[in-house]
Amino acid sequence: MEDLPPGFLSLGRGPRAPAFAFPTPPPLLDEIVEEILLRVPPADPALLLRAAAVCRRWAGLVTDAGFRRRYTARHRTPPMLGYIGGLVDNGDSARFFPTGAFRPRLADRRGYRAHDARAGRVLLNRIAPASESASESALAVWDPVTADRWDLPLLLRPQQVRSWNAAVLPCSRPGPGPGPGPAPFRVAFVGLDADEMFAHVYSSQRGAWGEAEATGDLPNDVPGDRIDETMAGAHAGDAVYFALAGGTGVVRFHLGARSLTVVPLPDRPYPARIVLRAMEGGGLGFAEVDRQSTLRIWAMDNAGQWAVTRAVELCTQLPAQVSSVYYVVASADAAGVLFLCTDHGLYTYDLQSRQSIKVWSNRFNDIFPFEGFYTPVLPRALTVEGPSAGA
Repeated sequence: MEDLPPGFLSLGRGPRAPAFAFPTPPPLLDEIVEEILLRVPPADPALLLRAAAVCRRWAGLVTDAGFRRRYTARHRTPPMLGYIGGLVDNGDSARFFPTGAFRPRLADRRGYRAHDARAGRVLLNRIAPASESASESALAVWDPVTADRWDLPLLLRPQQVRSWNAAVLPCSRPGPGPGPGPAPFRVAFVGLDADEMFAHVYSSQRGAWGEAEATGDLPNDVPGDRIDETMAGAHAGDAVYFALAGGTGVVRFHLGARSLTVVPLPDRPYPARIVLRAMEGGGLGFAEVDRQSTLRIWAMDNAGQWAVTRAVELCTQLPAQVSSVYYVVASADAAGVLFLCTDHGLYTYDLQSRQSIKVWSNRFNDIFPFEGFYTPVLPRALTVEGPSAGA
């Protein structure tokens, strides 16, 4: 067969067989490529990373801040990419444990313990002696996707704080953040001193704590004189909730009204550890497991009344080797997944699919599910076309 120029196809086997030219199709418009990539399911972030590896043009599209905003707006509900835990035998670091394909560049934050995680950010609390470069910081916010960390200034109070809790939150009005990455953030801090309850809010856009936004007295008819610092808070609607020690009530910090109130929890005939969670529609709820390994989901209505919305006999849902469920460890609210401490290790339980997965042994100090969107973060040299670089 005679040699044909590139782009020609010969039909037949003889020397006189006709040849047809098939021109190379033009590349897809960036708008079309982006519309395709926006439909990549967020539960499988490796697909976006593979798309970014196709060429520099695609890498530039996937890593653009505008794409990240549109991707988040389209899918709305972030998947659970992993969880932050502190192992009992390694309590001087917060470690990221992936539950899927996503792997952070930096899995450990030594010298810190995780305190909260929400909206793609992790709130860290320093437990090691502060270095000279961070001597004025006790709390920090960490982004496992970008590996960025922001040290928060110390919150100064006229009196000693007896107990406190804090939560990292997305900003209600997006704007320029403290650096590259997702949207800016806030940290809501609620504490008790000798006289009152108080609340402050840190804004990454201002880079400072605000003045006391709310104060209030702890009612005498609510037992417990401190906030439970070991239990993660919940962000439901426009309020942040933190449990009081003893499990009798929660402190509600309404961000819009700047008010602090105590919400009593319902009377239950069995003592059980609770995990606060945001319910669908913006209401407050909590999960607990009783002595018979029955999971109960409670929800509070607009009138402040509590009711059980779901009850699950966990021993009939979990693998046969699990004979007892001790308590709920944590809740991934958006994903609808609970972490359960059992006699056979740590399990996740999906409230919708009812599937359970063993993720580790029961050797954790604390666990905070990490829910967020992953889009690749690549060096600029890999995403920008050079004068002689091809797509």
